[in-house]
Amino acid sequence: MQKRIHSFYQSLILSFSPLWTIVLLIHAGYFGYQIAHQRLEVADSSEFLILADNIQQHGTYYCGDLNQPIRTDYYSKRSPLYPFLIIALKSLWDSDFVVILFQNLISLFNIWLLLQILSLKGFPSEKRWWLLPFLLFYPAQLIYANLLMTELLLQGFILGMVWSLVKFDSEKKGKYLWIYHGLLCLAILTKPVMYVYAVPSLATIGFLFWKSHRFRWGHGLSVILPFLVVLGVGKWNQQRMGTFHYSSIQIINLLQYNTYYSLLSDEGTAYADSVVDGIAYQADEMADYAARESFIQTQCLHHLSAHKWAYFKLHLKGIGNFFIDPGRFDLYTFLGREKREGKGRGLLYYYSKEGYTGIFSYLKLQPLGLVFLLVLIAIFNLIKFLGMLYFGLHRRISLIDKVILLAPILYLAVLTGPLGASRFALPVFPLLVIVALLGMEKWRENK
Repeated sequence: MQKRIHSFYQSLILSFSPLWTIVLLIHAGYFGYQIAHQRLEVADSSEFLILADNIQQHGTYYCGDLNQPIRTDYYSKRSPLYPFLIIALKSLWDSDFVVILFQNLISLFNIWLLLQILSLKGFPSEKRWWLLPFLLFYPAQLIYANLLMTELLLQGFILGMVWSLVKFDSEKKGKYLWIYHGLLCLAILTKPVMYVYAVPSLATIGFLFWKSHRFRWGHGLSVILPFLVVLGVGKWNQQRMGTFHYSSIQIINLLQYNTYYSLLSDEGTAYADSVVDGIAYQADEMADYAARESFIQTQCLHHLSAHKWAYFKLHLKGIGNFFIDPGRFDLYTFLGREKREGKGRGLLYYYSKEGYTGIFSYLKLQPLGLVFLLVLIAIFNLIKFLGMLYFGLHRRISLIDKVILLAPILYLAVLTGPLGASRFALPVFPLLVIVALLGMEKWRENK
């Protein structure tokens, strides 16, 4: 560990290579802009800050205002790691900017780790410059380094997981599996979407053992760690809320996004609003959270089953957005345009209502310069996507490399589904760059 930390600081601080100089200047520019304009929050940020304050001041794990009527779902809506990180960092300096500074350091470390993985996979060091255009034309990396959100933290854990599997594949040392599963536990405690990954992760580890024809119980025991974390959090929520579950955010997304946008696509705004508001109203009348959760799930699945095709299209569109979306919301939030535009009639609304035609309808309303930038970002996202496809389909790239590098990407793309957008792809942005660059290098070799 000390050698890796020394190597990181040596490459980042001592070498002052032109590449790192540019990367540092880009981060400094975004950080300086945020200091000047102080737009540190998006909609979800306040709940993490409130949760951190409630834990510290009241000893209560609740992400809502304690002076308002209690909403039971707020007891498990947000995962614990980020609010505890906020508490720890703000104990050093009581300012939100200490969290932002820390996240910028994480972003720099993640870029260093990206380059380390490329090096381990044999990517030529003289071509590391290829990273720069992907970084420059993916502003979400720098934007979320300067917003109070969990994405950069999750990105670091996922990237560390991949690094540890690459090292395990090459060195066959059990310590890398313990590192991998430890990081997976931290990822699960950072965002609820990762708790299901314990299952495909188990399949990945089993595949690695099968391909290497080597299995030791000391190596394999670490696989139980993420299951213990999920079980522990689920039981804790059951004690507090009456039903075993990891996070209430899943039910919220099922109603407010999956069901709403499926109905919007098939039946229009008035019908979608009526159904979703009606389900929410009836659920709120129930005193027991377990009954509310069961009712919402039953009603949503009923409506989704009646609009299967609409949901299927929405899910496929979401997967496409996951890879291609240029991050209009991210950019507009950072620049302060989102507040001027208002809520409820953003790109997702037009896209869900009119499909790809809606994207053009929305873009017609936007400033030409920002539209041009968004188009450039989308082009580079498309290049990453095509590079990933080439990497995945190339016969001379080992199946082990494909599984290790592509599994987290495909998992998040499929699980995110209708919510697919630039922000949700951010945790695997370095992996997309890695597979794209490796795919492009293979394509160049075969020309």
